[in-house]
Amino acid sequence: MAPTGVMTLAAADVNHDGKIDLLFWGADNNLWVWFGNGDGTFTAGPGTPMGGGGSLLVGDFDGDGKADILSENGGEGGTTYQVFYGDGTGHFQASAGWVDDVGYAVYDLNGDGRSDLVGQPFDFSTNGNGYYNTARVLYGNANRTFTKSEITLANCDAWGFPPAAADLNGDGINDIAAVEATDCQGTAPDTFNVLLGNPDGSYQQEQTTYTGPSNETLAGISVLRAHRDTKPDLVLSNVSGDRLNLLFRNTTIGNFPACNPPNGYTGITLCAPTATVVGSSPVQFSIGAANQTSGRKVEVWVDGKRMGEQLKGAFSHYSFLDAAYQLSNGSHIVTVRSAGWDNLLQKFTFLLMVGSTTCASPSSPGVNVCSPLKQSTVDSPVLAWASGTVTGTVARMEVWVDGVKRHTTYMKNTLKTNISVGSGTHKFVYYIANTEGYKWNQTVYATVP
Repeated sequence: MAPTGVMTLAAADVNHDGKIDLLFWGADNNLWVWFGNGDGTFTAGPGTPMGGGGSLLVGDFDGDGKADILSENGGEGGTTYQVFYGDGTGHFQASAGWVDDVGYAVYDLNGDGRSDLVGQPFDFSTNGNGYYNTARVLYGNANRTFTKSEITLANCDAWGFPPAAADLNGDGINDIAAVEATDCQGTAPDTFNVLLGNPDGSYQQEQTTYTGPSNETLAGISVLRAHRDTKPDLVLSNVSGDRLNLLFRNTTIGNFPACNPPNGYTGITLCAPTATVVGSSPVQFSIGAANQTSGRKVEVWVDGKRMGEQLKGAFSHYSFLDAAYQLSNGSHIVTVRSAGWDNLLQKFTFLLMVGSTTCASPSSPGVNVCSPLKQSTVDSPVLAWASGTVTGTVARMEVWVDGVKRHTTYMKNTLKTNISVGSGTHKFVYYIANTEGYKWNQTVYATVP
C-alpha cells in the first residue's frame, strides 16, 4: 500500500534493471518510487521531498542516461516547475523550482541527446487572458541548467497548449506544430500550423495545415505513429465544438527512416543486414525500434565498441538508425541497442561474418542459420540459407516455414534457396539429419512487410 495518497503517476525504469518502475507525487508532497519486480508487483523505494507536486513528465534533461522527472503544477498565477535529477538508483536530486506562464511538453528539439521543454506562453485570468505570439523553448544542458529561446509566431497562441515537435518533412531536423489564434483575444477560428526547422536552429514561417470552424477552439497536439510507417503523424484535439480529435496523416515525400519498427509496444526490427554473412564492407545497418517510454536512440556496437548512435528522427515511442560502418573481414559480434528517455535498454546480439560468401557449419552437431537473421524484416522471396553439422553421415537438410516443409537437400550439409511467403511474421525451422535418423534443428522468426 502506498505510504500516502497518490496524486499523479509516471512510469520509467529509474534504476536500470530492465523493469518499469512507478513514480508518484504523494499527498505528503514527496516524489515516491516503487521499483517494478517484473511480475506485476512492486517494492517500495525511496522518497524525495518536493517543493510542490503536480503532473509528472519523464525526460533526461542533463543527458547522463538516467531518468529525470519534471513536476508541473498549474495555477492562475502561472505554472510551478521543478526538475528532479535521477542518479540511476531511484534517488533524485531536487532542483530549484520556477514559475512560468507556459505549458510545456518534453522533446529533444535539437537532437543533442538531452530533453528540452517546448511550450507556448499564456496567462489565464478571470479578468482577462494574456496571449503571446511566441513559442518558448528551454534547452536542457549537461550542467543541469536550461537555455531559453523564443520563436516568433505569425499570430498569438490560442490557449497555451504546448506545441508538438518531430521531423515532419524527413530532412533530419525537428519541426514544430502549433495552434494559433486568428487574433490575440482568443477568438476562433484557430489555425493548426507547422514551422519547418532550419539547419541553424531557426524556423521557417508557419504553413497552415488546418483552420477550425468559428465554434471550435483547438487545443493539444500529439505525435504518434498512426499508419505503421516511419513518418510521424499528428493528432489535434479541441476543447469546444464537436470535441472530436483530428488525425493528420503524414504524406510527405522525404528522407524518413527506412526501417519500420515493430507494431508492438517494444522490440527491435533489423531491416539490414538480413543475413549473418555479408560479402564486403561497409556494412549497411537499418533499424527501427519501439520503446516503453518515448524513443531516444538506437546504437550499433561491434566487438564491444560503439560504432555509432542515432538520436535524430526519433518520435513518440519509436527510434531509428540508418548508417553504414566499415568492418574488417572476419567474424564480429554485433549488438543492436535501443533505449527510451529513461535509458531502459533493449538489445540483441548476433555473429556477423564479413567478406565471405559461405555459411559456415557449426563446430559441433547442430544448425547455423545464416538467413534470414533473427528479428529481421526481409522482402519476399526470402533467402533461406543454413549449414549444419551431424555425427556420422549427413542424410538431408530441410527448411519448414510456418509448419510446412518448403525445401530439402540430400547428402549435403548446406541448404540455400529462395522461398516466397506473404506479409507477416514467419517461423523458419531448419533441420539436419544423419543416416541413423538423428535430427538437429534451429528456429528463427522473420517478418515480410
